Amino acid sequence: MAELEDAEEKLNLPEYQWLLGSAKPFWVVKEIADTLIVSPNTVKKWCADGLIPGAVDFGSGGWRIPRTGLIIFLVSRLGKASNTGADQSTV
Repeated sequence: MAELEDAEEKLNLPEYQWLLGSAKPFWVVKEIADTLIVSPNTVKKWCADGLIPGAVDFGSGGWRIPRTGLIIFLVSRLGKASNTGADQSTV
């Protein structure tokens, strides 16, 4: 639980209030793709590669992505972006 609280604190940026302010426990690929402005195939690849903890493939029903896994994934991407000097608003 402390890990999640630490992750939420690191994401306490205006760009991520859509996630932190939501009590929604699970997200679908389209929602994440639309919000992060990436292809749905990119989100599916992140899930299939195990980059989003807890994401489950329901086959034709699509992926279900837990809020906690999404937070942890985004924090890990922020760390990579800050190490490379990339614009964090596109993570």
